Amino acid sequence: MAASGIAHVLFDIDNTLTRYRPHALDRTFEGNFLFPLIADLAEDAGIQREKAETIISETAKEKIFWDYTDFLPPLGLSLSGALPAFRKWHAENLDVLSDAVGLVGKLKDYGIPVSIISNNPHLGCLLKLERCGLADAASGKSCFTRILSTDLILGCKGDADVWKRALKELALPPDRIVTVGDNFEEDARLPLREGVGCCFLLERDLPPPFPLPPRIRRIRDAGDIADDGIFRVFSS
Repeated sequence: MAASGIAHVLFDIDNTLTRYRPHALDRTFEGNFLFPLIADLAEDAGIQREKAETIISETAKEKIFWDYTDFLPPLGLSLSGALPAFRKWHAENLDVLSDAVGLVGKLKDYGIPVSIISNNPHLGCLLKLERCGLADAASGKSCFTRILSTDLILGCKGDADVWKRALKELALPPDRIVTVGDNFEEDARLPLREGVGCCFLLERDLPPPFPLPPRIRRIRDAGDIADDGIFRVFSS
């Protein structure tokens, strides 16, 4: 893939731009870390805990590809009222991975469009990106062209069909797209199978594993990606 052919860079969030701190996920409800917080807010508003949890469970069943905003109105809550608690949780439980955040800025400086593909719903993406200084959860604004969240692409990126839908959303030839992530299956093998041009696989803390295909590039520090030859035409 020629450098001049790059049209877009897709970033993962979890373990790429942010990382959960130890014990961050100790308190969950139905496997989700913000559901207990939503139940707390409902309880503070006068709704019995058991009733709040039932509403959360039923809402999640009714709307499979939900966003956090779907749970607030049934409990009489507003986004503006919930945001301070959501932001506090993220400030206390997420570390920002500055090498990848810096890479986003550098690619933007190069004039290369960047987007997000994540196993988080839209508001979940915004809250994590806000923690990085890359978005505003209240307004929904971010420095990314698209946020391909689970509620938009109808699933998680471990599903090949989700990658098909995500790439269709970008409306670009797949071989002009680059991905940056930490998961071999979700961020490299599957997008490559759909024709993505190159995948940067972040392995910050792992020993070198098995050999990788040429179009998957193993990287320790995301900051080094901007110096890769495929971006040379933009950086010169």
